[in-house]
Amino acid sequence: PGDAGMPGMAGEGAAAVAEARKQRAEIVLEKVKQMGDVVEAVLNDNVTQSLGQHLGPLLHRLPRWGSRAAADGGDEADGAEDTEEPEPAEEDEEEDDEGSL
Repeated sequence: PGDAGMPGMAGEGAAAVAEARKQRAEIVLEKVKQMGDVVEAVLNDNVTQSLGQHLGPLLHRLPRWGSRAAADGGDEADGAEDTEEPEPAEEDEEEDDEGSL
């Protein structure tokens, strides 16, 4: 900004100042984008951890439910509903209560 006010530098100085400002703006924009990427990564990590804490126990049960369905004859594969689903879920909840003590 100092060059713009100097006598004899009006045309060239203004162009140089404009170019310098443009370069600084591009640098700032790039840094803001990088910061946005970091913020996004942190948020994604926090969301992933939070989901893992809440959904982890359920996801851990899925293989057992799948193996039970296969042992029952695999009705789910035929499109039929599993009427025995709530009963195993109650058993799993008791196991969780014991584990939290």
